[in-house]
Amino acid sequence: MNLFFIRHSESFKSKEDRHGGKGLPLTEQGKNDTVELVRFLSVTERLDFKDSFLYCSDLIQVIETARIIEVEANCQFEVSSAVKNISLGILDGLSKKEAMEKYPSIADKLEKWRTGEINIDEFTIPEAETMEDFYKRIFFFVNSVVDKKKNVVVIGTRSVGVALTNIFTNFFPEIIKSEYQRYLFDPSSVSKYSFSDGKTSVAYLNKTDFLNMKPAHPDS
Repeated sequence: MNLFFIRHSESFKSKEDRHGGKGLPLTEQGKNDTVELVRFLSVTERLDFKDSFLYCSDLIQVIETARIIEVEANCQFEVSSAVKNISLGILDGLSKKEAMEKYPSIADKLEKWRTGEINIDEFTIPEAETMEDFYKRIFFFVNSVVDKKKNVVVIGTRSVGVALTNIFTNFFPEIIKSEYQRYLFDPSSVSKYSFSDGKTSVAYLNKTDFLNMKPAHPDS
């Protein structure tokens, strides 16, 4: 079984550099990039969308990415709460600038985690979904699909990609915060994970070389 993770295409949320929230629509580049990633997966990876299990979250930019793929590949995604992004509590929906102004200490630690300066266990965000709960949710989803005979495609946000990569790297049922790694996921990027003979592996991460234009807002 191969699992392909698609980071949603560029949205106005990316341009405004906002944390979490309900999301914003795709930009024109985001729409064009989505068509290109369908071509890459269909031709290069020989992925048959119609013969795969397809999941996405309910965020605006994720749904729009899924809808374009559905038209291009004649398929249907299932909206699943299991692959929803992590809730960032009091930071949800705020831009980096707004977060720094309202909650400077918490926002600063979040940025330090994202740049690899601190570990995930060195800070908490009030009212946010706990990392333990988020990790368990994604692990439960992965555990429910690894034995499927068909490929799996997930469209989601950066936080989901990070969790998937940590899970396919170690396949621990419980998060080990001190070992939880940060990974980069650009808009419209494709990452490929595999499960074979009881073992998980990561084939590649954050692939974007099939795009005509490089992401204007990488990993945002």
